[in-house]
Amino acid sequence: MHTIQPPGNTYYNFHYGLGWMIVETPIGNNFYIGHSGDIPGLHTRMYINPSKNTGIICFFNSDRSTYIKKFVSILIQQLLFTKVE
Repeated sequence: MHTIQPPGNTYYNFHYGLGWMIVETPIGNNFYIGHSGDIPGLHTRMYINPSKNTGIICFFNSDRSTYIKKFVSILIQQLLFTKVE
């Protein structure tokens, strides 16, 4: 039940299992689970890091900007995988 289907290394260490995106990170053996969606005028993303019991949900009232995806990627790395001193 918890096996990624189909197993294997795909584009950018991205897998899809049980309706969730499962992304391996280059930072240790971490991974995050998430999902995103768009409708006209709205973009959403939700990601969790199960090993740290943390998550992030982002809502944007735009669905066209490539900067949103870059911003969210940076935010995810900083909030979910950076050690807090």
